[in-house]
Amino acid sequence: MVIVHPLRPRIVACIVLAVIFVIWLTSVAVALPSLIFANTITISYCEGSRVVCYLDWPDGSYGTYDLRCVAFGVTRQLCAFISRFMVYYLRR
Repeated sequence: MVIVHPLRPRIVACIVLAVIFVIWLTSVAVALPSLIFANTITISYCEGSRVVCYLDWPDGSYGTYDLRCVAFGVTRQLCAFISRFMVYYLRR
């Protein structure tokens, strides 16, 4: 579009930095549940041992909420809201 409209104003550096910050913040928020629920276990074999990393999601019982589950739900909804807002804002 630069060739078609050479004198049209471009995006300001402040907006570019804000978009980069939002992208990093969103990626951290998406990866945060894996960081919280990741555990390791050491499995012993006859030849040696191996450390295995796995995700231990809380199952919980019906009617009780773990704070981590609530935080995960809020983070997921917040990421969805921010992404929708950014798409709408950037399309204008």
